[in-house]
Amino acid sequence: MDNYGYLAAWVAARRTDGVLLRVLDYGCGLVSMLRDQRVDCYGCDVFVNVGKPPREYLSDGTLFGSVIKDMPDGRIPFPDEFFDIIVNNQVMEHVQDIESTLAELQRVAKPGGSLISVFPHKAVWREGHCGVAFVHWFPKHSRLRLYYAMACRALGFGYHKERLGSIGAWARDRCRYLDEQTFYRTLPELRRLFGSYFENVTQGEANYARQRFGSRYRVVAVLPDAVLVALVRMAAGCVLSCEKKPRRGAVEDDTVFTPHRQPGNSTAIFKNGVVKLRELAFFATKVLE
Repeated sequence: MDNYGYLAAWVAARRTDGVLLRVLDYGCGLVSMLRDQRVDCYGCDVFVNVGKPPREYLSDGTLFGSVIKDMPDGRIPFPDEFFDIIVNNQVMEHVQDIESTLAELQRVAKPGGSLISVFPHKAVWREGHCGVAFVHWFPKHSRLRLYYAMACRALGFGYHKERLGSIGAWARDRCRYLDEQTFYRTLPELRRLFGSYFENVTQGEANYARQRFGSRYRVVAVLPDAVLVALVRMAAGCVLSCEKKPRRGAVEDDTVFTPHRQPGNSTAIFKNGVVKLRELAFFATKVLE
């Protein structure tokens, strides 16, 4: 299972019989797979103009314009509160103005809708676009980064070595790409930013590891969640999921969420107890992180 398979399974786990969920793939890597699974999925992306029309970048070019749309101005070309679920894979590290992006994602999400994002953060060890460890830790436009990239390339590290030519040409190309196309952020910064536009921000690296690698490596099944979280964050990145705040009228029993109101029956007392257990469980997960 790759990242796309993981996200498709994540969406499938949230489907309810008889209810057709509308999904946005922010980045367009998953649209065809989900539509083949009878998910009402749409996509949008900023298609870079390099001499080819966007249709030639897609596995199914007939979807462009109706199901998959361009967003040259950065605005998501769909109505407000349109999607039940929004997914994106390896996208957020390319977003320079992440607050505007999160505001747009919040706008098109339905109240109570979910967002899941899989992408590398700044503390990940290996930079996935050039295949060199720690190269993204250097400041942008740094001469030291260029020299470090050249040294790593000379030792045989890096992707696209044949296509990009000499050691110097490769290092300049990859460093220019990192300077212009990547914007790595720390996990605390990401949690704060996501939490400014969504609620219930959680990290699912342990589940990600079990879903992706559990069938291939038996050791994954017995490793503690804390170990899996550390490994994923070091080697791959983060898995952030969150929800758009539901409308006020959508809450079934306001007594559960109002601490100053005294419940007057056993049902309310039970529900308040459940809330306390959830808070305790959340605290335990924070300790393990």
